[in-house]
Amino acid sequence: MGHDGHDARLTLVRSGITVHYPRVDTGEVIPTLLLVGFVLGRWWWIVVPFAAVAWPALLIAIGIDSGLTFAIEAGFLALANTAVGVAVFQAIRGLVYVATKRS
Repeated sequence: MGHDGHDARLTLVRSGITVHYPRVDTGEVIPTLLLVGFVLGRWWWIVVPFAAVAWPALLIAIGIDSGLTFAIEAGFLALANTAVGVAVFQAIRGLVYVATKRS
Protein backbone atom coordinates (compact mmCIF):
# COMPACT_ATOMS: atom_id res chain seq x y z
CA MET A 1 0.00 0.00 0.00
CA GLY A 2 1.17 3.51 -0.78
CA HIS A 3 1.46 6.32 1.73
CA ASP A 4 -2.09 7.45 0.89
CA GLY A 5 -3.61 3.99 1.49
CA HIS A 6 -4.07 3.17 -2.20
CA ASP A 7 -2.45 0.33 -4.09
CA ALA A 8 0.99 1.51 -5.21
CA ARG A 9 0.64 -0.12 -8.63
CA LEU A 10 -1.07 0.91 -11.82
CA THR A 11 -2.50 -1.95 -13.85
CA LEU A 12 -2.86 -1.81 -17.60
CA VAL A 13 -4.81 -4.47 -19.46
CA ARG A 14 -4.39 -4.74 -23.24
CA SER A 15 -5.30 -7.64 -25.44
CA GLY A 16 -5.82 -9.91 -22.46
CA ILE A 17 -2.32 -9.23 -21.07
CA THR A 18 -2.06 -7.59 -17.67
CA VAL A 19 0.99 -5.43 -17.02
CA HIS A 20 1.71 -3.83 -13.63
CA TYR A 21 3.53 -0.52 -13.61
CA PRO A 22 4.82 1.15 -10.45
CA ARG A 23 2.81 4.22 -9.56
CA VAL A 24 5.08 7.25 -9.49
CA ASP A 25 4.18 10.54 -7.84
CA THR A 26 5.10 13.27 -10.33
CA GLY A 27 4.21 16.19 -8.05
CA GLU A 28 7.85 17.27 -7.97
CA VAL A 29 8.05 17.92 -11.71
CA ILE A 30 7.18 21.61 -11.81
CA PRO A 31 9.25 22.73 -8.79
CA THR A 32 12.23 20.74 -10.05
CA LEU A 33 12.24 22.42 -13.44
CA LEU A 34 11.53 25.87 -11.98
CA LEU A 35 14.53 25.41 -9.70
CA VAL A 36 16.73 24.26 -12.60
CA GLY A 37 15.70 27.33 -14.58
CA PHE A 38 16.29 29.64 -11.63
CA VAL A 39 19.67 28.21 -10.64
CA LEU A 40 21.03 27.93 -14.19
CA GLY A 41 19.15 30.93 -15.62
CA ARG A 42 22.32 32.77 -16.56
CA TRP A 43 22.87 30.20 -19.31
CA TRP A 44 19.27 30.14 -20.54
CA TRP A 45 20.20 29.40 -24.17
CA ILE A 46 21.64 26.05 -23.03
CA VAL A 47 19.32 25.20 -20.12
CA VAL A 48 15.93 25.66 -21.78
CA PRO A 49 16.53 23.46 -24.86
CA PHE A 50 18.43 20.91 -22.76
CA ALA A 51 15.51 20.61 -20.32
CA ALA A 52 13.06 20.22 -23.21
CA VAL A 53 15.02 17.18 -24.43
CA ALA A 54 16.49 15.71 -21.23
CA TRP A 55 13.36 15.80 -19.07
CA PRO A 56 11.17 13.64 -21.36
CA ALA A 57 14.12 11.28 -21.90
CA LEU A 58 14.53 10.93 -18.13
CA LEU A 59 10.82 10.31 -17.58
CA ILE A 60 10.76 7.67 -20.30
CA ALA A 61 13.96 6.04 -18.98
CA ILE A 62 12.56 5.65 -15.46
CA GLY A 63 9.27 4.28 -16.76
CA ILE A 64 6.82 7.11 -16.11
CA ASP A 65 5.35 6.78 -19.60
CA SER A 66 6.46 6.30 -23.19
CA GLY A 67 5.55 7.26 -26.70
CA LEU A 68 5.99 10.20 -29.01
CA THR A 69 2.95 12.11 -27.76
CA PHE A 70 4.12 11.84 -24.16
CA ALA A 71 7.65 12.93 -25.12
CA ILE A 72 6.38 15.99 -26.98
CA GLU A 73 4.02 17.02 -24.17
CA ALA A 74 6.67 16.49 -21.50
CA GLY A 75 9.17 18.45 -23.60
CA PHE A 76 6.85 21.43 -23.93
CA LEU A 77 6.03 21.38 -20.21
CA ALA A 78 9.72 21.16 -19.37
CA LEU A 79 10.47 24.05 -21.69
CA ALA A 80 7.72 26.22 -20.19
CA ASN A 81 8.56 25.48 -16.56
CA THR A 82 12.29 25.96 -17.08
CA ALA A 83 11.65 29.21 -18.96
CA VAL A 84 9.61 30.54 -16.01
CA GLY A 85 12.52 29.78 -13.65
CA VAL A 86 14.90 31.53 -16.06
CA ALA A 87 12.56 34.54 -16.28
CA VAL A 88 12.50 34.88 -12.48
CA PHE A 89 16.31 34.68 -12.37
CA GLN A 90 16.66 37.27 -15.14
CA ALA A 91 14.17 39.61 -13.46
CA ILE A 92 16.03 39.45 -10.15
CA ARG A 93 19.34 39.88 -11.96
CA GLY A 94 17.97 42.96 -13.75
CA LEU A 95 16.68 44.47 -10.51
CA VAL A 96 20.03 43.93 -8.81
CA TYR A 97 21.79 45.53 -11.77
CA VAL A 98 19.53 48.59 -11.70
CA ALA A 99 19.82 48.92 -7.90
CA THR A 100 23.62 48.71 -7.94
CA LYS A 101 23.96 51.08 -10.91
CA ARG A 102 22.05 53.81 -9.06
CA SER A 103 24.29 53.58 -5.99
